Amino acid sequence: MPRMPGTCTPAGPRKQGIELPGNQGARRFAIEFEGPSQDTDIFEITIPSGYVVDDLPPPADMDFSFGSYHSKTEVNGPTKGRS
Repeated sequence: MPRMPGTCTPAGPRKQGIELPGNQGARRFAIEFEGPSQDTDIFEITIPSGYVVDDLPPPADMDFSFGSYHSKTEVNGPTKGRS
């Protein structure tokens, strides 16, 4: 059964309440990294027949002294992608 318009279904780290860097206050211990790295996650959700996407979260762009976080959600036909 299709959901009612205006009732957004949570998906992805921002919707699931996962804390992102920069939200924990003052650091007590240093973090040492072996070197630069990049992590990329892409999620594809196929929208079932009869369902429509009526709301998307705004893009997120956060830059810190140690790195950055970027996220966007887009609809491409019956597939909703998040990166």
